Amino acid sequence: MRDTMEINSLPIELLEKIIKSASEGKYKQDLREYALVCRKWAVVANSLLWGEVDLYSRYNKKEFQMYKHLTKPGTVCGKYIRKLNMDEVKLWPICIVKMLQACPNIQELSIKDYQYYGKKGDVRDLLSEILHILPNLRKLDIRYSRYFNKRNAIEKLIETRKDLEIRVTWQM
Repeated sequence: MRDTMEINSLPIELLEKIIKSASEGKYKQDLREYALVCRKWAVVANSLLWGEVDLYSRYNKKEFQMYKHLTKPGTVCGKYIRKLNMDEVKLWPICIVKMLQACPNIQELSIKDYQYYGKKGDVRDLLSEILHILPNLRKLDIRYSRYFNKRNAIEKLIETRKDLEIRVTWQM
């Protein structure tokens, strides 16, 4: 009989603490390597790798690369995303919908300073689509986004979704 416990027999919560502490202060490459060890480690490492994703258009154009990656058939990283920041993105509304469909477990979503004035790729009601696609959504930040500046729809949302923390600014 063995006296030592094998690492894979540890509870997932403890394994998560070990992997998180081992990768603190290091690059995400370590987490990527942990994800390749086995399925159990992959679940833990991927949730740490993909738990929060930032797409800030002001600094780069990575939102298009992320859109292509998330909507590619067979890609599973979207299921690990819990917090998505899409501030100042230049994506069409339909692209945002498709990205969110690939990330059904999002709890916090930020689409600050979203401006879209075209017709191509538009959706009828992006706010309703977001709420339909993301049943676990608890925080929504749409400050400075002219696209969502429909006061009646937002007031109705605030009234009907008491579980949702929403941040919004009214544009004149």
